[in-house]
Amino acid sequence: MKKILLLPVILTFIIGCGSSGGGSSGGETSPPSPVNPSIPYNRSDPHTVKEVHSSGYDGSNISVGIIDSTFDVNNPEFRDKTGKSRLSADPGYEESKNIHGSLVAEIVGGRTMGIAPNVKILGASAGMSCSNGEDRCIKTDLDMYAKLYDKGARIYNQSFGTESLSITNASKSNFSLLNSLNNFYEKKSTSDSLFIWATGNQGKKEPQLEAGIPYLYPQMEKGWIAVTAIDSETGLISDYSNRCGVAKNWCISAVGDYTFNVRNVAGSGTSFSAPVVTGVAVLVNQKYPWMNGDLLRQTILSTASDMGTAGTDEVYGWGLVNAAKALKGPALFDKNLALDNHVQIKFEEITSVFENDISGNAGIIKEGSGILILSGKNTYTGENVINGGELRVTGEVASQVKINNGGIFTTDGGTVANNVINNSGNFRNIGNGGVITGDYTADNNSVLENELGAELRIKGRVFLGNSKLKILIPDGKENNYGYISETGRKNKIIKADMGISDNFGEVEVPELLIPELKYGESYVELDIKRKDVSEYAAAVYSLDKTRINSSENLEQLFRVLDNSYENKEMLVHAAEIQKMNAGELSKALDSISGQIYASSQALTFQQSQAVNRELSNRMSMLGREKGKTGVWFSGIASSGRLYESGYAKADTYLYGMQAGIDKYVTNNTVLGAAVAFSEAKADFDKYAGESESQNIGVSVYGKHNFGGRNFYVMGRAGAAYISSDVEREILLRDKSKNMEVSHDDYGLSLYSEIGYRFDNRKKSSVTPFLGIQYDSLKRGDFSENESLMGLKAESKSYNQTSVVAGIRAEGDFQWAAGKSTLSGHVTVQESLNNEDLSFEASYTGMPEEKFTVEGIGLSDTTAWIGVGIDTDTGSGWSWYANYDMQIERDKISNNIFSVGVKINLD
Repeated sequence: MKKILLLPVILTFIIGCGSSGGGSSGGETSPPSPVNPSIPYNRSDPHTVKEVHSSGYDGSNISVGIIDSTFDVNNPEFRDKTGKSRLSADPGYEESKNIHGSLVAEIVGGRTMGIAPNVKILGASAGMSCSNGEDRCIKTDLDMYAKLYDKGARIYNQSFGTESLSITNASKSNFSLLNSLNNFYEKKSTSDSLFIWATGNQGKKEPQLEAGIPYLYPQMEKGWIAVTAIDSETGLISDYSNRCGVAKNWCISAVGDYTFNVRNVAGSGTSFSAPVVTGVAVLVNQKYPWMNGDLLRQTILSTASDMGTAGTDEVYGWGLVNAAKALKGPALFDKNLALDNHVQIKFEEITSVFENDISGNAGIIKEGSGILILSGKNTYTGENVINGGELRVTGEVASQVKINNGGIFTTDGGTVANNVINNSGNFRNIGNGGVITGDYTADNNSVLENELGAELRIKGRVFLGNSKLKILIPDGKENNYGYISETGRKNKIIKADMGISDNFGEVEVPELLIPELKYGESYVELDIKRKDVSEYAAAVYSLDKTRINSSENLEQLFRVLDNSYENKEMLVHAAEIQKMNAGELSKALDSISGQIYASSQALTFQQSQAVNRELSNRMSMLGREKGKTGVWFSGIASSGRLYESGYAKADTYLYGMQAGIDKYVTNNTVLGAAVAFSEAKADFDKYAGESESQNIGVSVYGKHNFGGRNFYVMGRAGAAYISSDVEREILLRDKSKNMEVSHDDYGLSLYSEIGYRFDNRKKSSVTPFLGIQYDSLKRGDFSENESLMGLKAESKSYNQTSVVAGIRAEGDFQWAAGKSTLSGHVTVQESLNNEDLSFEASYTGMPEEKFTVEGIGLSDTTAWIGVGIDTDTGSGWSWYANYDMQIERDKISNNIFSVGVKINLD
C-alpha cells in the first residue's frame, strides 16, 4: 500500500495550501524557458471542447475511474438530467476531508465545465493524512483498482504522485513489478487500459516517478500518458509544472488553472491538467468504443496542437490536447508512437471513420469484422494490411495495400498512390470508383467486386490472375436507379494505362442478370441485361406455383419499367430485387406474391364449414329428443391445415360457440334459429404471413318428417359477417416492410337435404341422404400502403355449389348416465364449379398494372367422417359431443370437436 501526495499548487477562497514543492532535486538544471506555441492560442476554448459538445459527444455510456482524496457524490455538478448522480465512490476506503477529488472529477465530467459532462464517474476515495499531519496524501492498493476495472473502467485518472522523486533519478526498485498494484498497471497498460498521470508541480524539467514509468518499463508506454500544465492566460508552460522531459513521447499539455463550481475555489496544478486529457479520452472512447488504451493514447497524442519546438519536445511533449481533432481519429501512424511497424486495429460489426490526414512511417493492420473508413489525404508510408473486416478509402492513401484472405478493401472515390495486392481477399470498387497509381495484382482466389457505374482506373498494369469478378448493383440515386432493363447497359469495369494480363476466371452477378465480358488491351468492359423473370422461375421453380405466379406478375412490372423511367421509386424497388442472390430471390418471390389474400379465403370457407357442420349435427338429432321446445348451447374447437401443392401451407385453429332454440310447430315439423361466433387463425409458411378472422353468424333451420316419419327433408340458411386481418412481410433487402391489413367480408350459406331412415327394431337405424349446398363469400377491398410492392385489390365474390351424399347410422343404449344414442356418418361433397379463389390486383406503387394473384383454392371433393353421442339425462336436459374429420386432397384438412347441452322448455 502506497502513500503518495496530491498535486494541487494553489487553492484560494475557501481553502488555502502552499505550493506542493517547486525546488529542483539534486543534479538537475533549471527548466528551459517557456517557448511560444506554434499555433494561435484560444483562451475561450483552449482544448476545442465546444465543437465536440455541439456534435453530441458528452461521455454518455462511458465509465471513467478516478483515484483521489474524496468525492462529493451528491453535488449538483454530477447529476444527470433525471437528478441521479453520475458520480459514485466506494465507501469502503478511508476518506479525507480534502476536496481535491471532487475538483478533479468536475474537470473530467462536471455538468458546467466538464470535458465529458455526461460520463459515469467511478471514484475511489483514497485520501488520508500524511505523516506530517497534512490532509493531502493518497493511499492506493490493487483492490481499489480491481473494483473500478470490474465496474467497467478502462480509463483512469491519477492526479497524484511521488513528488520527491523525478523519473530520471529513479530505478526499478522504486517501482517494482513484483508489487501487486504495479503489476496491475503493467498488465492493463499493455492490454486494454489507459492510465493518465500528472507530471508534478515542482517546476522540474523531468516528470515525477509515476508519470515517467515507461522510462523504466518501455512496454507500459502503450497505456500511459503524462500531462503537464500550461497557463490559461498565456498558453505557455506554467512555472510550477514539471516538464515532459524524457517522457515526451507519452506526454501532452493541458490548461492547469480553473475556478470551480463544486466549491467556490480557484486552483491550479498538473492535478487539474491531467483530468482534461482524461475527459478527452472519454470523448474519443465514446466515438470509437472499440479503441483500447493503446489506440486512445495514439489518437490523443497524435492530434495534439504542436507547441514549442516542432514535433515532440521536452517541454510540451506532443503539444496541447485538441479534443475536436482527436474525435476525427488519429493523425499519425508512426513507429515511435505505435511502438511497432503497424498500428493494430481490431473491432467488430460497427463502422468508424478516421477523418484526419494521417502521416507517419508506420502502416496499419486491420482485423475484426468492423468497417474502418479513411476519408483524409493520408501520407503515411507503412503498408496497409487487411486481414479481417473492411478498410474503405474515400480519400487517399500513399502506401501499398495488401488484402489477405478474410479482408475487404474498398474504394469509393478513393485513391491508392501505390500498388494493390489482392492475396485471396476481396477488393470492392463502389460508388465514385477508385484510382490506383501503381499496379493491381490478384491471385486466383481473389475477388474484385465492382459496382455498376464505378470504374476502376489503374495507372500501372493489371494482373487478373484468373480471379473472380463479382458485379454489384448500386443503390438507387438520382439518374441512376440501379435497375437493369432487358436491353441492358454497358459498363467500363477496369481501365489500365499499362495494359491487362490474364482474364477473370469467373463472373458472378445477381440471379436475375446476364453478364458478358469484353477484354481489350487496356480495359475490361461489361454488357449486362436482365433475365425474363417468368422464364427464370419456370425453369428453377417448376413445381412451385406461388413463385411462378409471383414471377409472372413481377415480369409484367419489369416490362413496364424497361420502357419508362418515370416511376423512380418503383425503379429503386425493382433494382433491390435484381440485387438478390438465389436464396434472397426465392424468399422475395414468396413474400411479394400476396397469395395469403387468396389462400386466406380458404380459411374463411373452412371456418364457415366447421360452424355449419356443428349445426348439421344438431339438426340430425331432431326427432329423437323429448320435448317440443328447447334451447341448446355448444362449444366448437378445430385444428386443421390448408394445403395445395405448389402454395404455402398453413396450420389452422378455430374456437367458437353456437346457441339456438328450436320448436315443433307440428308433430312432424320443427323450426329453429341459431347464432354463432368463431375465431380462426392460419399461420402460413414460406413467408406468406398470418391470417385471422372473426365470424359472427345467424342461421335458421328446419326439418319435416313425412308419413311414418322415416322420410324427411331438412335445410338451413345462414348469413355471417367476417372481420379478417392479415399480417405479412415483404422481403426486399433494405426495402423490407411489414404489412398489416384488415378487410370486412360477408358470407351466405344454404343447405337442403332429403333422406330415408331405415329402422332396425327401433334400437338402431341407417339413413342414406342426399343434399345440395351453396356457399358464397364476398371479400372486401384492401390496400397495402406501407410498401410500393404491397398489393391493392377491389372486393370480390366467391361462390361454390356442391352436391352432398352420405349415410348416417345410429344406435341406442341405456347406461348410468341415461339413454344415449351413438351416431356416425360418412359424407362426400362434390363441387359443381371450380372456385380457385384467385383475384385481380396491382402493386400499390403502380396501381394501373393489373395482374392475377393465385393461392390455395377450394377443393372439388370433400369427405367428412364423424362420430357423436347424445345422452338424455331424464331430468329435462341432455348433453352431446361430436367429432368430425374433414378430408381434402387426400389429406386430413380439419378436425372438429364440439360439446353441448340442450334444455327442454316444456
